[in-house]
Order: sequence, then C-alpha cells, then structure tokens
Amino acid sequence: NVVADVEGNEPDGGVVVLGAHYDTVPETQGANDNGSGVATLLTVARQVSGRTYPFTLRFIAFGSEELGLFGSRAYVDSLSEEERASLVAMLNFDVPGSGQMVEVIGDPYLVDEVLRLGDGDALDVRRGQALQGASSDHASFQAAGVPVAFFLADDVSRINSPADFIEFVEPELMGTVVLLAMGLLDFLAEQHVAE
Repeated sequence: NVVADVEGNEPDGGVVVLGAHYDTVPETQGANDNGSGVATLLTVARQVSGRTYPFTLRFIAFGSEELGLFGSRAYVDSLSEEERASLVAMLNFDVPGSGQMVEVIGDPYLVDEVLRLGDGDALDVRRGQALQGASSDHASFQAAGVPVAFFLADDVSRINSPADFIEFVEPELMGTVVLLAMGLLDFLAEQHVAE
C-alpha cells in the first residue's frame, strides 16, 4: 500500500480514508480497473491541496485488491482499536471510468448525501446494486464497522479482461466522481462541526 496524509486542523478530528487499488489482473491493461480509480484518487488529492478539513485525509493506493482485497485487509488489520474508532468514513474509487452513469454503493446516509449532491448539481448518479460475485477495498473497512461510499460507473463489462482499454474510459464520469467526492468531504466536515 502507498499511503499519504493531509493533516486535519483538529487533533481529534479523526481520519477519512480515500482509496483506490493500483493492481490489475494479468493480460489486461487495467484502464478502467483500476487506472481510472487511481486517476480519480489523485485528482481528488490535487483538488484538496491547500484546503483544510477537521479530519485528516488519508489517501491509500491499495495493492493486491485483485488477489482478494489483501492490501486493504492488511491495512485495516494493522490498526489498533483506537485507530479504527477514529475512522470517520472510507471513500473507494474502483472502475469509475466506463459507462453512462456514476453509481454509489455503501452506507445509506453517505449514499443518500451523494444522491442529494448529484440532484443539486445536476450530475448523473444513481444508487448502485451490490456487485454479484465481486467486491472491492471498501468491504474491508465496512467489515470493521467503518461507513463507506464506493464510487463506480455502470459499465463493468470489460473489467478483468483484455478488452479493458483506455478508449473505453470516459473522463467526464471520473470528473463527476471527483465532484461528488469533494461534496461528500464537505458534508462530512459540516457534520463534524455540528457535533
């Protein structure tokens, strides 16, 4: 795992993890799965540069997701009980680059806020369905009781295949995810101040 922190301005403000896995399966370019997720993660990191939040932002590029979520599980397993309790939320970016619409899956209050943000800004986003027979790094955090929001796009037909080419990646979808993630960070900051 590759980890970088942007320190929050409150010492006990907790941590929001933003993650994307950087591995792919053999014999594929991995443009959508998960080059698009890593690019989205890095764009969010660039956008928050110079901004302050009450919580620390922890950007993690996870390894070995395709082998069984090993990178994210190792990270969560390495945390003490106190460190786990300090996790405010986890935002996961996996396959957000192909299709017609952004989807979000996760804890209802986070998903509802993302949908509200989408409505307010006229962004194409809908509530997604849990992936059948597949998962992503947010699941490691969810299993530990951390609220999660998993951002993806609606075309997963080419993932884990030799057809996962960059020609099928839509930058507009990734831009929509960046806007929604930034809005969700602002919402979490407002919730923190209200507490």
